[in-house]
Amino acid sequence: MGATLDKLFVDPVDLPNDTYGFIQLLFLSGVYAFVLFKGSNLISDGAEALELVPSLRGIVGAVILPVLGAVPDGAIVLFSGLGDNAKEELNVGVGTLAGSTIMLLTLPWALAVWAGRVDLDHRGQGNYNPSPDADGHPRKLSDKNSAMFSSDAGVNCSSSVKTTANLMLLTILPYLIIQIAAFGYGCYHKSENCNSEGKFPLIGMVFAMFFFAFYLWWQIRHTEGDVLMDHVFELRQRMLDEGEHTPWTLYDHDLTELLREDNLDSLLNDEVLHEFYHFYSHSSETKQEMSYPLTQQECEDLENLSDAGVALRRYRLLTALKEFFNSMDKDHNGTCDLSEVMLRLSKWEISSRAIFDAMDHNADGEVTFPEYVKFIVHYHKKFLEQLQCLDEPHNQSTESDEASQSTIIKEACLQLALGSVLVLLFSDPMCGVLSQLGSRSTIPAFYISFVVAPLASNGSEILAAYNFAKKKTVQSVSVSLNTLLGAACMNNTFCLGIFMAIIAFSPKSKGLEWEFAAETLVILLAELIMFFYAIKATSRHAMRMSDAWVVFSIYPLSIAMVAALKAAKLN
Repeated sequence: MGATLDKLFVDPVDLPNDTYGFIQLLFLSGVYAFVLFKGSNLISDGAEALELVPSLRGIVGAVILPVLGAVPDGAIVLFSGLGDNAKEELNVGVGTLAGSTIMLLTLPWALAVWAGRVDLDHRGQGNYNPSPDADGHPRKLSDKNSAMFSSDAGVNCSSSVKTTANLMLLTILPYLIIQIAAFGYGCYHKSENCNSEGKFPLIGMVFAMFFFAFYLWWQIRHTEGDVLMDHVFELRQRMLDEGEHTPWTLYDHDLTELLREDNLDSLLNDEVLHEFYHFYSHSSETKQEMSYPLTQQECEDLENLSDAGVALRRYRLLTALKEFFNSMDKDHNGTCDLSEVMLRLSKWEISSRAIFDAMDHNADGEVTFPEYVKFIVHYHKKFLEQLQCLDEPHNQSTESDEASQSTIIKEACLQLALGSVLVLLFSDPMCGVLSQLGSRSTIPAFYISFVVAPLASNGSEILAAYNFAKKKTVQSVSVSLNTLLGAACMNNTFCLGIFMAIIAFSPKSKGLEWEFAAETLVILLAELIMFFYAIKATSRHAMRMSDAWVVFSIYPLSIAMVAALKAAKLN
């Protein structure tokens, strides 16, 4: 860090080497961790907001979101090897890398399984299409299987999780290259006794960057695939549920496309909308999204569904509105009264009473799903008519699209800029503080950073995994687990590539070497175990709560295993 920036932060080395100084170190670490947590959240929120813009969705989902998600960990790894005390602080970097990778694959994974668990039958098939119980409520998780250790509750996932797990397995190759070289030659990059084998950190860096580029290429090739569209859908639903946006801002483009349908009147017919609502309220997963075949009764229901009803299924918009309507309908009677509407829409900036009156077209005191949908579509149509842009060609962006998207882009860029500044500014002092905590305590800096740094830099991923999975659908759980596996791919490529570059290009005087055999073996073992569970989650065996507890235990066991390997002088 430059001399000017040094003056902004307290040098932890200058703090008193006593109890009071240690308390000050703990306070500084808490402050820096909180700032990094807020910075990483701003980056995550900004990138996710950009993903809502149709024109940017592909590049954001494929490139910007994965890269910016890895920036907090990458920054800590980078700054750990740049200072004058790089030999000691590099332990903070490897602790962050190992802790982040293993934590993302274990704690939020187990949390996602817990949040998304449903009843499982003897074949491992989830109860994603429940029939109403005695109270008239369709329950995906029964009381008898709601226990934390129940082996009869779990999740199913789509095949996309298996694909992402295969990518994660492929990206561990740079770890193998550098570690096999270290074991085989017994020497490192700066050893005078090494010849060509001393180039392996550089070779590992090249492979890490290659797989980083390959992962982004693969993401771009699949930007219009089901994985990305599922992620965008779940993201919009989360924002809608949290009251951050209204349907008119989140689904502006989709509403405009719906209004351009030639057979709009037949699509928004009361009977068709009732048909759509009752069929898909009973079946929360569409036929394409189900991991298992439809039952005979569900196939008959689908055949009996009108042509207009099947056409409606193309619009995730209608599915989103149906889910939001169900969230308002607290008593699950198929209609919403004034109290339910006001409770659910309290975060909107317009009067909930006014919304209810506008929804309740027949003024009977109850809002039905068709009334709700027509209200959303009607007010969007009035807005477009005011702009006189409803009749524009299909391939042109309307003024409303541009205004809405411009606002989203400005807010997102502000969040990204602020979050990036905070992360880059506080990563270096965070490394110094964690290194000093290790020096002044009996706990090595590696273990402190293994726990503290990932929680600060990846807190948003933990919350996102839970929020996605708690909807208890195959799609939402798959999005949650794909996000975690993707983060591991980025750590295996982007962050590891930075680590390799530090060792490969550092001055010989710093004495930086690849001396992290214990950490590497534990990372590889954890990823292999999680690869097995990812494959299991996509099979008919499902992933049960008993499996989730095994996954959860991997994180603390990893710390113990590193300590045992270090005690055995493996490095």
